[in-house]
Amino acid sequence: MIGVTEAEAIITARLPAASAVLRPLEALGREVLAEDLVNTDPLPPFDRVAMDGIAIAFASWQAGQRCFAVAGIQAAGAPQLSLSDATQCLEVMTGAMLPLGCDTVIPYEQLQRGTNEMRLPETPPLSCGQNVHHKGSDYAPGSLLLPAGTVLSGPQWAVAASLGKARLQLGCRPAIAIVSTGDELVPVDTTPLPHQIRLSNPYLIEADLRARGFDVITRCHLPDSETVLAEKLQNLLADNSVLILSGGVSMGKFDLLPEILQQLGVSCHFHKIRQKPGKPMWFGTGPKDQLVFALPGNPVSVAVCLHRYVLPALQQMLGQPPAPRPFAVLQQEIVFKKPLVNFLPVRVDYAPNGQIQAWPVAMNGSGDFASLARSDGFLELPAEPERFVAQEAYPLWRWTN
Repeated sequence: MIGVTEAEAIITARLPAASAVLRPLEALGREVLAEDLVNTDPLPPFDRVAMDGIAIAFASWQAGQRCFAVAGIQAAGAPQLSLSDATQCLEVMTGAMLPLGCDTVIPYEQLQRGTNEMRLPETPPLSCGQNVHHKGSDYAPGSLLLPAGTVLSGPQWAVAASLGKARLQLGCRPAIAIVSTGDELVPVDTTPLPHQIRLSNPYLIEADLRARGFDVITRCHLPDSETVLAEKLQNLLADNSVLILSGGVSMGKFDLLPEILQQLGVSCHFHKIRQKPGKPMWFGTGPKDQLVFALPGNPVSVAVCLHRYVLPALQQMLGQPPAPRPFAVLQQEIVFKKPLVNFLPVRVDYAPNGQIQAWPVAMNGSGDFASLARSDGFLELPAEPERFVAQEAYPLWRWTN
């Protein structure tokens, strides 16, 4: 049996190098950037008007002029105009190029409109260059705007579009097989017999995978049969880069997966972790470096192991570096006397000072997935000490991003 940190390190050491695929900008969704995005032009690319109003030569105002004849209108998207007479002004719209001969923008709110002129009452002093978004003031040419490994959401997609990236190098998502096992499990649309329950683990796993952009997914359920398991798993190993299994890895008479996986050429790198729940977790790699995560069958164990080990590994496979782990402050004392890391389901809220607060969720064992649905994630409590006092902070793992 190994520790949590050791298990994490073993998985990380066996991850394949991230690969990339060229995809259109319209891919949108949750993707991981596999190239650096660098601007070739200054940002913004011209002196940009930041307020609707008039553009003037500051020197004229500074010399005492307060009434400006309107010489025209500079619209956004129109070619740049020139102000040939410094005693006049040009009306300007937000986003327009600042006209030549102008260096200052006065918003309409500070002006009085005449027949064909704008008057500026005595107001707080103007400053030269006000309300102008100057060329290159955001980023000079050659600036790194988004490094490879960035998770793309709305603002990042907008940056890519502004750079004219109609096609992007994005992390290549692996083909993943989700495999549930067990004769006690029946399809969702089946009425279980007294000794059966409906499948739920595959839906938990697939939902969390898809929420993170993994969509090349095969899902199947296999009985507790050595012959069937061996045949189907061999086929799944041939067609997928990652297998995520639930059930069949503990110490029962029908926990057949470890031996069958070994027969199929899958090397075991660890079996059992000093943690609760999810202690029986198994991890190995196939003949072609396929990753095989065999999780215990209990739903809470599946959720915890998926978020603590599997999802971080898959995100690194896309080229996404590990994210800093947030901490949450435990709100009530917990006593846990086993020498294991305790993954404690919690609901979270926020104190007025921004502190994340974590409240333990009462659970009736690792099969209590209904109570798990009331939680927001789990705290990672270390194997020592036995008593965890309120107001101490611990790493927080959320179910959602």
